[in-house]
Amino acid sequence: MLDVLGWALVAVGIPVLAPVIINVFFWTAPLEVVCPAQRRWYVPIRDGQLFWVVIALAANALHEMTNASFPHRGWLEAYFILAVVMSSVLGAVGALWPPGAVDASATWMRRFGLLAVSAMLIIVTGAAATFVHFTTPSCDCGVSHEPGRTS
Repeated sequence: MLDVLGWALVAVGIPVLAPVIINVFFWTAPLEVVCPAQRRWYVPIRDGQLFWVVIALAANALHEMTNASFPHRGWLEAYFILAVVMSSVLGAVGALWPPGAVDASATWMRRFGLLAVSAMLIIVTGAAATFVHFTTPSCDCGVSHEPGRTS
């Protein structure tokens, strides 16, 4: 069980938390470089930075699926490819047209829609990538995937 939690922390947890943690460095920059509105902890993830995590998870799962032979493999491959394409487009949208910090007329969906979509995609892609990782016999995680064996 600790092996699964360790893998989930390294493969999913750290990439998800990295955009929030890196925002700490914005607080050390002078106000002329980073304005106060950009110093909020949620700004990097609100504007679509978590889509990069989805791309990494999906690409990793596609790589691990080369030796997989489980039912519905084609559907999972199609989902991972769709997740990469959607995340690439939506991540670029968030980077090119972020909602303004002082735009009070923006709706909730305009301000936090990318965050909601990226969170949903991370949950689904993370669960599917975890399934692929631990059901593919050729993974190099150091954990035996045979029933009844612990290592």
